[in-house]
This record gives sequence, C-alpha cells and structure tokens, in this order.
Amino acid sequence: MTTNDDQNPTTSGLPSYGSVPPPPEGSYPPPPPPSGPAPVPGASGFSATEAVSYGLKKFGENAGPILIATVLLIVAAIATDFLARALTGTDFTDNSFSIGGSISTIITNVVGFVIGAGVTRGALDITEGHKFDIVAAFKKLNIVNVIVTSLVVAVLTALGFALLIIPGIIVAFLTLFAIYFVVDKDTNAIDSIKGSLNLVKNNVGNTIVLILLSILVVIVGFLALCVGVLVAIPVLAIAWAYTFKVFLGEPVAP
Repeated sequence: MTTNDDQNPTTSGLPSYGSVPPPPEGSYPPPPPPSGPAPVPGASGFSATEAVSYGLKKFGENAGPILIATVLLIVAAIATDFLARALTGTDFTDNSFSIGGSISTIITNVVGFVIGAGVTRGALDITEGHKFDIVAAFKKLNIVNVIVTSLVVAVLTALGFALLIIPGIIVAFLTLFAIYFVVDKDTNAIDSIKGSLNLVKNNVGNTIVLILLSILVVIVGFLALCVGVLVAIPVLAIAWAYTFKVFLGEPVAP
C-alpha cells in the first residue's frame, strides 16, 4: 500500500502551502541602534530633597553609633588643637603669625582632614548597605592619599581666595567631591580633583541646589538650641555620600 509520503518524497521538510519560510541562518537583521546619546551619570533622577531625606532616614537607622562617633570626633578635634598649641607654645589669644602657630595650624588641619575622610567613608558605607562603623571606616582609609589630596585642595582654594575671593569659591565648588574619590576609589590627588571637576561640571544645577539646602539644614540645626547640629552634620554627610553615588550612576542601598 502506497502512502502520500511515498508519493511526494520531494515535499518532505518543506513549509506547508501559504506559510512564510524562515530566513536563512545568519541573515537576521541587527537590532535597532539606541535612540539618542547615553545619559550623563547623575544628570537625571536626582533630587536634593530626596538626598537629604535619605540622609535623615539612614541617620535614624544608625543614630546611636553616629551620635557617639560625632561627639568623640569633636572632642578629638578640640583635644588635638589644644595639644598642638601646647607643644608649639602657641597662645590661644595670639593671632599674629609665628612658626609655632603655623605648625599648630597644620597639625590641627591634617587631623581634621583625616577625621572628615573617616566620616565620609562611614557615610559611603551606609549607602552601600552597611551599618555605620567609624572604626571600620578609618581602617579603610589611605591616609597618605587623604592628607595629600586635602592639602592640595586647601592650597588651591587659598590661592583662589587670594585672587579676589571668587576664584577660591570656584575652586572649592569644583573640588567638592575630591575627597570622595580618594576614600571610595583610592585615587591619587590629581585624579581625585579631575574626577570631582567632571562630576560637578555634569551636575552643576543639582550641586548648587544641594549646597543651598545643606546651608538651610545647618541653620535649622543651630536654631534648635545648637543641639540640632549634631543631627544636621551626619544627615548631610550621608546626603552628600548618596549624591556622590547617584551622580556616578552607582546603586544606593534602599
């Protein structure tokens, strides 16, 4: 008995009548190109008020360790100033130039740079989903890079202020995120300053709004019998760490 397949051997494996045959292998068209230029990191989706709200939320989740660290660091900074003046024989009421006074100022400023970097690292840790731990934060610091970058920024800013003030304001503005690059990316002073310049340049409007909002938060802190400053400072530290991450287009812990 003969079947239809035996009678039509040449039609085996062919598409049925009316169907569209598949294209040959390798002939599929390429996907369409993306529309428009790639977005600048942080250029969209950022809100200064959301940054401060995030800082307030994370402060509430880490209030105990943050307040203890804040008080201890303030005491450490004051003690360093007293010790530096005592070692150099500098009188607290003497504002005239002296070698001892200059050495005292340098020591105090360097310690301040390191303390500020430790707080910044702790704030960045929070944005990465970790609990605030100031000891762990200081252990992560490249102290040499922190001091060198801070001194370079300080010198550039001072030179800018010596040139009729406005250049100093511009330098301070453009180097806002230099220390963030140091503590988060472990970059050297030059690369950190370049990174900050590009980041601020791409987010000028958002950065100015956050600066103004930060000033307002500090004023409110002082009005709250000055005790509010102990809350305002860490809230803003976290807010700026959040801003740094968002400007770079990096994920932030909820």
